Amino acid sequence: MDANGHERIVVSGGIDGEEAFKYQFIETALKQIGSWKSLDFLQGEFDKENDITWIVANWNYNDIDLRKYQISALDKGINLMVIDDKEELFDYINKDGRDEDLIEAMTFFAHGTAFDAPGVSDPGYGYAVALGYGGSGKHNNALNIFSLDLSKIKSSSFANSSSSVFYSCRTGNKFNNTIFAQEWANVTGSTTRAASGKGILSGRTDYTNIYENPLPLMDTLCPIFGKRSPRQKARYTFGYSSSGSLNYPEVNDGGKMKTFYPN
Repeated sequence: MDANGHERIVVSGGIDGEEAFKYQFIETALKQIGSWKSLDFLQGEFDKENDITWIVANWNYNDIDLRKYQISALDKGINLMVIDDKEELFDYINKDGRDEDLIEAMTFFAHGTAFDAPGVSDPGYGYAVALGYGGSGKHNNALNIFSLDLSKIKSSSFANSSSSVFYSCRTGNKFNNTIFAQEWANVTGSTTRAASGKGILSGRTDYTNIYENPLPLMDTLCPIFGKRSPRQKARYTFGYSSSGSLNYPEVNDGGKMKTFYPN
């Protein structure tokens, strides 16, 4: 438990293995962690080194990846938790003694999908923050969080002024008359920001430019001259920037980050 009695949690979803950059949910989580720690420093709060927990969904990451995440967590002075089932996440949110260690912020970097959309397997599940996403239809629903799962979360686990952010596709869109981000806000009492757009296909989160090159083709041209681009240098040791991405994901297809308030 941290000294000030509050905790912040960042969640990295698993991958389907077809992403252009394997560590997109890892690098952005490290950016969020760095932002929180920088804010603590600016505010002169030096007693909060133990109040950040990084939770990684163990889906299509290998043992070497998980060891690298542990090294990054140790370097940051934060807690790392690897989960194989969403119930582990819920149990941690609702853990014993949570009333003395309330959650003040949560951020999710993960896939999101509508399981009742045409062409998506497992119809009838509705929308999910897909910590166990499978691009070829092999989803891990033991990790995917659906709106109905949110009833397992205790609202008393969250501080009165808590906030949450979802960088997953269309989390703020309406599916079957339900908006996942709004349901999360209602259950947790958190002011919640999420990717949203008009229509079922709008509001996609795009991780392409989380660490863009300063010039086109630099990643390709630099090795020819025996150099590395800034992005290659940042990702050289672990395959991802241990300092975190430069940017947060964008919301494409005419969407934006929308704020939802508890009701």
